[in-house]
Amino acid sequence: MEFQTLLARNYTAERLFAEHPPVFTNRNKQAVFDIACPAGCKHRGELYYSRWETLSLPDTVVTSHWRTEVQGSEVW
Repeated sequence: MEFQTLLARNYTAERLFAEHPPVFTNRNKQAVFDIACPAGCKHRGELYYSRWETLSLPDTVVTSHWRTEVQGSEVW
């Protein structure tokens, strides 16, 4: 089955950040951002975005081979 790409774009982090700087309304998120991205820091790399056509879900899903495992810990 072939999947069709509806849209694909590449963005450089530097340009994306310059054209769409973050705006925070939460002071905690602002504080974390200020620590992670101090004034003058360089943003590098690329972001690739793609949007694909929707596909129908199958009528049934075989789950007999699935296994669920839950682990807990009280280490803080």
